[in-house]
Amino acid sequence: MISGSDRALLAEAIMWDYEADWLPPGLEAVDRPDLLMWRRTQGPAAQARWANRISYVRTPIERVELVIDEVFAFFAGRQFTWVVGPSSRPVDLTSRLQARGLVDEGDGDLLTADLPITGLRSAPDIEIVEVENAELARVGLHLAHPTASAAELDALTQERVVYLEHPGHRGGYLVAFVAGEPVANAGYRYSADGRTVYLSGAETVERFRGRGIYQRLVAYRAEAAVRRGCGYAAIRARQDTSLPILEKRGFSNHGHLPILTRPTPS
Repeated sequence: MISGSDRALLAEAIMWDYEADWLPPGLEAVDRPDLLMWRRTQGPAAQARWANRISYVRTPIERVELVIDEVFAFFAGRQFTWVVGPSSRPVDLTSRLQARGLVDEGDGDLLTADLPITGLRSAPDIEIVEVENAELARVGLHLAHPTASAAELDALTQERVVYLEHPGHRGGYLVAFVAGEPVANAGYRYSADGRTVYLSGAETVERFRGRGIYQRLVAYRAEAAVRRGCGYAAIRARQDTSLPILEKRGFSNHGHLPILTRPTPS
């Protein structure tokens, strides 16, 4: 067993434990012990704040303002998301960023669970399919980004297929069907040390909610992780959707995860 503080750090890794041997085209990263951030320089995601991220800052208090200046210069006016997880330092980083005009728009908490997970609702009429080709990748992306243009979906699909063809990839994607209709998507990634499955990117079409589809997707990924030898599941759970479901199924809540960004112009 690991302590609550260690579990919080384990959960936070979902935001920074990326695959350094595979980077999408046009992604530039700064990866140092004190700072991890990346930005997109091309493609439909280049201006999307979710695609431009500071995953952590861990620096002494006497250097923090210099690092903040470095970050702002790196993004040069782009929108971005700045994650302030439990390992971020100094401890007053969030208030410093708010003083610089950023706002906390994080809508989730960090959760972990021991594997296996019990008590998840079953949904026998659901077919879950692993994404292994461009056609299914596009279906999943459309579920995740229903307002994306055809050109954006084309670019995102191509990137996803290239990732899945990479021999070292440790993540994957799922699409759930009801009577042949795609109704939900989900993602997952295994940690670099192999002990944790990160649960991500699950959305269910609104008229199919409340039927246990989300819980079945959690169970599917958890069961696969057990077969792989993982001992934990970690997730950033949205407070108004997945959080109450998962807390009732034994997930431990390690608190709010601040995600700061520039205010959206009105």
